[in-house]
Amino acid sequence: MTAFIGVNFKFVDQLDDNLQLSFAYNAYAPENNITGAKLQRTTKEARPHHEIKIVHPDTDKICVNGMNYFLIKGKIKVTWEWTDEDEITEDDVKVFKSYHENLPCSPMFDVSYDMEEKRCVIIVEYAPHITDWSEMHFIYDIDSHYASIEFLSDDVELLCMIRKNNVSEWQIEQRDLLPNEEVTVTKSGTDCYIVNTNDVLINDTTEYQRIQGVMLTSDTAKYKNTSSSPQKIIKYYK
Repeated sequence: MTAFIGVNFKFVDQLDDNLQLSFAYNAYAPENNITGAKLQRTTKEARPHHEIKIVHPDTDKICVNGMNYFLIKGKIKVTWEWTDEDEITEDDVKVFKSYHENLPCSPMFDVSYDMEEKRCVIIVEYAPHITDWSEMHFIYDIDSHYASIEFLSDDVELLCMIRKNNVSEWQIEQRDLLPNEEVTVTKSGTDCYIVNTNDVLINDTTEYQRIQGVMLTSDTAKYKNTSSSPQKIIKYYK
């Protein structure tokens, strides 16, 4: 099962019948969304979209996770624990560790593991390292029965994006945008949604507050970060 121990997500929007946006942040639930709040699963079947199992090219003990969560502020701890029955080897864990160490946003990750305790931990602290469009990162799970996300700061902001239909067909790209920085977003695919995670000005005319998603119908759109903080711009398309 998947348990939300103290984490409260606010439903934000459903984009047609394709994507659902929810957002956990301190001001929404100040007594719950604080340091120590946790999401966890205790079975492999509780992994979102577990029926679509895609494994890492170097080991079948590392698989694509639900690709639901984006950390957009604060610090979290992600933990995986396994048993002998899971048959996780140190070579598997080294592949997992190497994947994170070679991402363009690798400074965000502090990876450690203990084979005797059968545990791997990644400390993640958001920082705007993605300066150009890139595929979604942090997409792999150790194929274990237990995994959790724990808030390590009160200011954590965690976006949950759920693909409702045609799950495996959606492509995900992202980039970080600094305050007052602009970027031209180009439409990809037939159905293309853009999600901003803080205040933006679109095409010098339309203002959106944080956490809003729209379908991009034109070939391009100009997004400007009008907030005082870095933010992540996310593109879903198929």
